[in-house]
Parts: sequence; C-alpha cells; structure tokens
Amino acid sequence: MNFILSVVFQFILIYGKSKFSYKRQIIASFAISIISLVGLPLVVKIIGGNVGFIISCGIILFQGN
Repeated sequence: MNFILSVVFQFILIYGKSKFSYKRQIIASFAISIISLVGLPLVVKIIGGNVGFIISCGIILFQGN
C-alpha cells in the first residue's frame, strides 16, 4: 500500500479502533482496493483526455501501483 494511504489508515486505526472490528477493517481495505482497481479503467474510458489522465494518476497514487 502507498505511504499516503498508510499514514491515513494509521490515524483511522488509532482513533477508530474501538468502533471497527478487525474483520470490518479488512473488508473496508479490500473494498477500497476493488473500487480503485475497477474505477481506473472506467475513468480512462468514460472521461478520457487530460482530466481522465489526472484522475487516473490520482487513483494510481492512492493504490500504490
């Protein structure tokens, strides 16, 4: 996982540990990964152009690929 997401998730784990079980944290991380991986080709296909390129770069940045 990317450093940016790791830092964000560390704060969530520190302050939200009592609200979310370990199982929910794993499911949420898988869901975020699936959404970003499915969203990448959709953004490129639907939006295209410079805006699509910038959005896809942001998705890749957060995914850490």
